[in-house]
Amino acid sequence: MVRSIETTPSFQTALLLDAYATLVSDKGDLETSEKLSEEAVKIAESIKGSEDPEVATLKNNLATTYNYLKKLDKAEQLYKESLRVFRKHFGNNSLRVTHSLNNLAFIHIYKEDQQKALPLLIEALEIRRTILGDTHPDMILLYSNVGSTYFYLNDFENAEKYILSSLNIGLMNYDPDNISLSRSYMWYGRVLDAKQNYKKSLEYLLKAYKIRKRELGEDKQLTLTVKSLCGQTYFNAGNYAEAEKYLLPSFNSLLKVSGKESEATQKTLTALIKLYKKIGRTDKVESYSKFIAEIKD
Repeated sequence: MVRSIETTPSFQTALLLDAYATLVSDKGDLETSEKLSEEAVKIAESIKGSEDPEVATLKNNLATTYNYLKKLDKAEQLYKESLRVFRKHFGNNSLRVTHSLNNLAFIHIYKEDQQKALPLLIEALEIRRTILGDTHPDMILLYSNVGSTYFYLNDFENAEKYILSSLNIGLMNYDPDNISLSRSYMWYGRVLDAKQNYKKSLEYLLKAYKIRKRELGEDKQLTLTVKSLCGQTYFNAGNYAEAEKYLLPSFNSLLKVSGKESEATQKTLTALIKLYKKIGRTDKVESYSKFIAEIKD
């Protein structure tokens, strides 16, 4: 309707395109979302210029679509641009700044450069803590993000410290079986597994799995990922029967839900082959190793 009325696009059209891009992205059509979002940014920038914070917001949204499409360099460039404009207009103590810092950090994480990501996440956490306080529910994810980044850097002491903060803030705000706590349970379980405290690790991983199974369903990637982690920890604890009970169905379902090339599927496949090697099932090792050959092809 707007297109039929306007002779030249207005900023309102840019906002409509951006909203429509978000909708089709949520429905899984990332290519259409990309085109709509690019058009939104082009129109908005032609009207308000590159230094306008609303234009920066649209660029941030486009960057997120680039991120989903694994166009990480394009996403990084736009996140940096948005961050610069937000700092210019709102100063450092702004929630918009924290969102951009977090987004930019995850580009570095996807590029497997956790060292670059960590200071950005810590800065985002400190800014948001200044604005919201240390017990606000919006702090849960940021503490978890910092903790998980320390985990990937093999700094398990700091990982545990931040994940526990995430978990404690979650318990202050929600019931213990709330879905908002599932990520913190999962990451605390992973840290405990890395520290070889398998019994306690399983306690938290199984909590996360049961919550996600109940709230999201058995065959969702988030549920299957934590189910696979349960199997991996059972393996580390030497309980091979339980390990297979969790790993095998996780792999079969992830193959259908996420495809053979997804990271979750590949990690579960690696764990499954490791299990079968350990228990001497050479037939199973050969059978599942074929999937690795297919992925490489």
